[in-house]
Amino acid sequence: MKRAGYESMLIGKYFNHPNYLTAAQWTTSAAGWSQLDAIRTASDPQYRYFYNYRLFTKQGDVTYTDKHSTQMIQERAIAHFQATDASKPIFALLTPYDTHFPNLPMPEFVGDPRCANMAPWNPPSFNEADVSDKPSYIRNRGLLPYTDGWPTVKYCEEMPGIDSMLAALKSELQTEGRLSNTLFVFVADNGMGWGEHRSGVEKQTPYATRIPLYMSWPARWGSDPRTISDAVSNIDIAPTFCAVGGCTLGPYGTGQSKPDGVSLLALLDGEVEQLRRDAVLESNFQKRPFTAVRTSSSSPLGLWHWVQYKNGERELYDALNDPWELVNRATDPSLSDVRSALSARLAQLNAEGRVAQSPQRPDGTVAVASIGVFKGLNLYATVPTDGQTLLQKQIAKFSTTDFVARVTNHGTSAATYSVKGTSSGNSSMSIQFLANGVDVTSQIVAGSYSIGSLASNANFDVTVRVTSNGAPLRAKRSSVVTFEIPDSPTQVDVIKLIAMRTKPPSPPAAEPLSAPTQVIDLSPPP
Repeated sequence: MKRAGYESMLIGKYFNHPNYLTAAQWTTSAAGWSQLDAIRTASDPQYRYFYNYRLFTKQGDVTYTDKHSTQMIQERAIAHFQATDASKPIFALLTPYDTHFPNLPMPEFVGDPRCANMAPWNPPSFNEADVSDKPSYIRNRGLLPYTDGWPTVKYCEEMPGIDSMLAALKSELQTEGRLSNTLFVFVADNGMGWGEHRSGVEKQTPYATRIPLYMSWPARWGSDPRTISDAVSNIDIAPTFCAVGGCTLGPYGTGQSKPDGVSLLALLDGEVEQLRRDAVLESNFQKRPFTAVRTSSSSPLGLWHWVQYKNGERELYDALNDPWELVNRATDPSLSDVRSALSARLAQLNAEGRVAQSPQRPDGTVAVASIGVFKGLNLYATVPTDGQTLLQKQIAKFSTTDFVARVTNHGTSAATYSVKGTSSGNSSMSIQFLANGVDVTSQIVAGSYSIGSLASNANFDVTVRVTSNGAPLRAKRSSVVTFEIPDSPTQVDVIKLIAMRTKPPSPPAAEPLSAPTQVIDLSPPP
């Protein structure tokens, strides 16, 4: 949109864990926007990103103490609107933290009477009594403490702040003469579950609500409300914006020639009644990895929801007759043909348009339950450089952790890559880089190791091994590990974190551990 001539701005939430971005990565991110006002740190966990936060801007950091972040977004958006030449179009992505934990409404809306009688969320699937047909992670859960549904008052009290912000923005656009030609899009970054099948507040399940999508453009579509019942996805948003704004998508690091999604403009304009899309892909790569296919009315199979978990568990629901997914029919012998067809369609959607499996999305969080507590971020530094930064905390004494990243050549011919693996931590940590079990310290320059002639579509695994030494038991041991590909051959290199493995603490060595060494282990994980 910026290249197409728009004043582009993002204000509010940027990544899930912005604290992990380095100064260089913030600079790179800012280059893509005319204005980037992104919340980068929160000093008080009690308020998270609603109060006491630090804002990254292209003019320098700004600290806010007692201003609600939704109010901040409103004020900075209006300021940017006013500073933009009247002849220049605006693309504004405003990302408030409502309704994220800890669900703090703007002060004037606490106890708002409009929310006092907000009914709990209580669909037929809420706190399901019989979950014997569900995956193991659901079967292992007890009943939730709420008998009448999930309370919604606290979520409701946050929304008047969004209404207030919208009213102020519309007033400003009206004053500037822009309102009549403004497209408003209201969308969430994910659906959410509130107790469906005992799942609690959780978005990483196939039961989460579908993502809301509301669009308003009276100058083009009129003011009468209407509903379009068709299968669309978040991958359609960017193509739609470019159809409106005249921008061009691509090139793509996966090697594909076109976007995964399609423009919804013809559907919105009434030129077509349906997209004729038979199914949409759903995926989750975090807590319990799964991919799923949800068919539409255009599918010859009818309406189904088919889920395949990485651990081998399966779910199948008749979306027409069982929309709340109470009966899992994944083992119903009469539906074997349906399952086969859905599994094949899911495989097609997973591979569609790609030379190979696409990299993990930039803000994919990695969390592994082990001796230590791990939090990480798949970071894209600069196109086409892909990187991974992991923070390891609460490391057990004498334990060893392997961080394994996989480099993939998505090009059509062999290529050489320089892989950089670095680690930093306090004095109680040591780090090793191994290359097929052989010390290659002499071959490492500034933390980089050269991979020669990696074949097309071939993988190459890199391991950084971090070990906690004999510091006192209560010492705070932590480390930060970063992988990246410094070179950029043809914008087809991909690096992806594939494993974090912690070995149990070993007995202390007879001699104190030596100073940190540098070795690279490029052997595949077991």
